[in-house]
Amino acid sequence: MNSGSSRGVGDILALRLPIEVRMTTTARIEKLDASTRTSLSQRAKHRRQALKLSCREVGDIAGVSTASVIQWEKLLPLTTKHDANWEAALKVPTGWLRDVHLGTPEQNTQMFEFLEGTPQTFAQFILAYCVWHARPRHTERTLSYDELSAREQRIAIIIARRYGSEGEEVSTLQAIANDLGLTRERVRQIEDKARTQFDQVSVPTDLVNRLMGTFAGRLPCRVSDIPESARQLLGDHLSIEGADRFFREVLGKSLINVRSLGGTLPATPEKIIVADDAPEEDIVRAVRQVSLGMIRQAGAAHVFFVAGALGAQGLTATPTQVVLCARLFAGFEWLMEDDGWFWFGPGTDNRAKWTALKVLSTANRQVDIEELYGAMARARFSKQGDRIGPGAASAPMPVLQIVLSKLLEIRRTHFNDFRIAPEIADNAPAAFLSPTELMICDTIKQHGGVASRSTLTDELVRTGQIEKMTLNMALMSSPLFRRHDRGIWTITGFSFSHESLQKAVEVKRQLQLVDGWYEMEATLPRSAIERGDWFAPAASQAHLTPGEYRILGIEGTTRYVENPIGDPYLKRFGYLIASAGFGAGMPYLFGVSANERTLRVRPVPDDEEAEQNSDIQ
Repeated sequence: MNSGSSRGVGDILALRLPIEVRMTTTARIEKLDASTRTSLSQRAKHRRQALKLSCREVGDIAGVSTASVIQWEKLLPLTTKHDANWEAALKVPTGWLRDVHLGTPEQNTQMFEFLEGTPQTFAQFILAYCVWHARPRHTERTLSYDELSAREQRIAIIIARRYGSEGEEVSTLQAIANDLGLTRERVRQIEDKARTQFDQVSVPTDLVNRLMGTFAGRLPCRVSDIPESARQLLGDHLSIEGADRFFREVLGKSLINVRSLGGTLPATPEKIIVADDAPEEDIVRAVRQVSLGMIRQAGAAHVFFVAGALGAQGLTATPTQVVLCARLFAGFEWLMEDDGWFWFGPGTDNRAKWTALKVLSTANRQVDIEELYGAMARARFSKQGDRIGPGAASAPMPVLQIVLSKLLEIRRTHFNDFRIAPEIADNAPAAFLSPTELMICDTIKQHGGVASRSTLTDELVRTGQIEKMTLNMALMSSPLFRRHDRGIWTITGFSFSHESLQKAVEVKRQLQLVDGWYEMEATLPRSAIERGDWFAPAASQAHLTPGEYRILGIEGTTRYVENPIGDPYLKRFGYLIASAGFGAGMPYLFGVSANERTLRVRPVPDDEEAEQNSDIQ
C-alpha cells in the first residue's frame, strides 16, 4: 500500500465522527387488528431490504435473535418492548412501526451527518464517503480511517483516487495499480465490488452552495479558468470534473454542467462549465463557425449578424445566447461591447489583419485608418483566396481601428495613423504579398509611385511576366492598388510626385494609330460574356463618343454609354464578339475607326504572337 496516500487520508479523517439519526415525535398508537399488523410487518421488511440490511444485523441492533426478526416481519408482535431498538435499526421515526399514518423515509438513502469536523472541501467529503463504505455491514461502519483494516483502507484509497481526490493524473487504474502493487484488473475488481455497497447520502448543502456562489456571474467559463475560490473548495488536487463525476455516478445528482467543445471544433476539445439553461451544443458550434467566418471576412464579428446567420441555417438563437456561446471560446474579447462587436483575439485569421499588413509593408509613409478602410473595401479576396460572399457584413471604421491597434505586427503612431512594426519590416513586403502583387508594386514604384494601365501591360504582360487576366484580377481585387483616375494606378499608402502623375497621364492617352484605326490589345473577361456589357478600356475612351457603333464583320450594333456613377461601357459588346468566336481570356486587338463610328475586333497577328513568344523564351 502507498504509505504516502494512507497518511494523506488519515490526516483528513483522523477522528471518528458519530452518525445522527433524526427522529420525530411519537404518534399515538392505537390497537391494531391482525390484518393491519401483517401489513405493517411487510412495510418493515421492505424498509430493511431498502437499507440493504440482513435480519441478523437488525437483530444485533435490536438485541434479539435473527429468528425473532424473521417472525416479526411476518406478523408485528403485540408487545412494543423492542420497538425503539427495531426502529433505530431501520432508521425511521419513533412510532413508525405501528402508525399507519407515518410515511416511510426516502428509500435507498442513508443519511449521515458530521456532528463535528465537518468537511471543508469536496475532497474531504469524498474521502469520508469512501471510508464509510469501506465496510459492507452498516452496523460496523465508521468514519475513522484509522479504525479500518489494511484491506478496508485499500478499498477507501482506491475509490477516492478513482474520483480524483489526489489528482486526475493518478486516478487511472494503471496509476493506482502501480502505487499499490496490484494488477490493473485487480484494482477494477475491487472498485466494482465496492460500488455494490454504496448508498446515497446527504449532500453537503453548504459546500455546494458555496461552490455555486463562486461561479455567480461567471458562467459560462472554461474549466481551466475557474476562480481560485472554487479551487480552494474542491481541495488541493480534486478537479471540478472529478467532483462532478462523483456526484453524478455515486450520488445520482448533478453538481455542475460540464461540456466538452468537441465535434467540428479544435482537435483538442476544451471543457467548459455552463448554466443548466445554456444553449445546445449544435448552437454553440454554429455560433463559433459563423463568428469565425465573419472575423475572417470583416475583421470582427457582430452579435446580431451572427444571430441572423444562424436563423438562415434553420437554428434559433437570441443575441444573448450568441454572447453566451461566443464567450466559451478562447480569445473572446469585446471590441465595442455596446455595439455588439467582438473577436477571438489577434491570433484569429482575419481579412483586416492581412489587408493592413499588405498595405503597410509597401507604404513609404504612415497610413491613416481611412486609407486602410478603403483598402478593406477593395480587398475582394481573403488570404486563402475565398471570395467574400454577398451576405458578408463590413466592420465599421472605429471597429477596424481597434482591431489594428491590438495586432502585434502593427504600430499605431497617432490616433488614426499606423505603420508596420520595425521588427518585421525587414522581411516585408515579400512576407505578405503574392508574386504578382510584388511585380506590379515594383513596376509602379519604378515610375514614381503612379503608372498607367498601358505601362503595366507593356512591362509585365508583353514581356511574359504576367498574364493579361492575372494583371486585371490583381488590380481589381488587391487592396494594394488604388485607381487614381481612369487607367491610372497608384499604391495605397505610397506617395507620388506631380511629375510622375503627369507622365502617367500622358502615357495613358497614347493609342497606336494603324491604317486609320486607333488600336490596342485587350482581353474579354468572362463577366462581359455573361452580362453582355463590356467596360471600355481607359485608353480608348478618348476616341469614343456616346451613341451607336457597328462592329466590322459582325451583325448587330453596340452602344457606347457614359455612366455617371461608374465606368463607361459598350452595351451588348460581349454578346456580339462572343458570337464571332472570341472567348473569355482570349487576347485580341480592339480598334476604333478614326473616320467613322465603327469598331473592329481581330485576332493578334501571327508575327506579334511570335514576337511575344520569343520575348518569353
